[in-house]
Amino acid sequence: MKYSSTDEEKDGLLGESRDGTIVYKRLPTAGPTLDTAIRVLNEAFYPEEPLCRALQVTQSPQAICDLDALFLGMAQDYLSVVALDAMSHKVVGVCFNKLETKPMEGNLDFYEVFKKRKCKEDRIKFFIDVLAEETAGIDLFEKYKTDAVVDLVCLTVLPDFKRRGIGKSLMEHSLELARRTNAASAACVVCSSTYTLKMAKSIGFTELTSVPYSQYIYEGRQFSDVIRDHASVVLVAKKLQ
Repeated sequence: MKYSSTDEEKDGLLGESRDGTIVYKRLPTAGPTLDTAIRVLNEAFYPEEPLCRALQVTQSPQAICDLDALFLGMAQDYLSVVALDAMSHKVVGVCFNKLETKPMEGNLDFYEVFKKRKCKEDRIKFFIDVLAEETAGIDLFEKYKTDAVVDLVCLTVLPDFKRRGIGKSLMEHSLELARRTNAASAACVVCSSTYTLKMAKSIGFTELTSVPYSQYIYEGRQFSDVIRDHASVVLVAKKLQ
């Protein structure tokens, strides 16, 4: 199921921080808020996220263009969440979420279609393969007896706004949005950092699989040689009550 929106949608407010300094909204499918959210990825996610670092995403304009297109496509499900500074209305964090539905036999999923038709840079195809590999061995639809799972794919917060609980709140509002809209009855996260894993576990996610970074090699570079601050890519999931 997909939803539509305008950038000035009036019912997009999801909540605010206890001190009222941060507001959380449903990310529109088009317009300046979405454009700014993509710029936040360029500023905070692509340079810092472990997989992006290992794949040297910021060194390739085409890789950045491909990732921008990937997340813009995810935004069309209208299940992503953005955090804004209450005073300036500046986007300070975002969680891009993808609605995964039980595939019909013979049909390509969102990632396969993107790789085949839109992705030009090999390192982004590898990035997508890592995400797919984590979920390949587990049928989440069968495990949670559901036809739809919301995947919290990309979570990032601007450096000046970290350590304020914004990342965890973005996760929580993403889950609540999926519940409220009846879009999905289960959720998953592929955690590429220990920080994301810790946040996910703190709100009830359970670890299902783990792949050490030492098992990933791209163009002769072993990921564990680049990513020394995180050990593994971990899949976590939970049932939405």
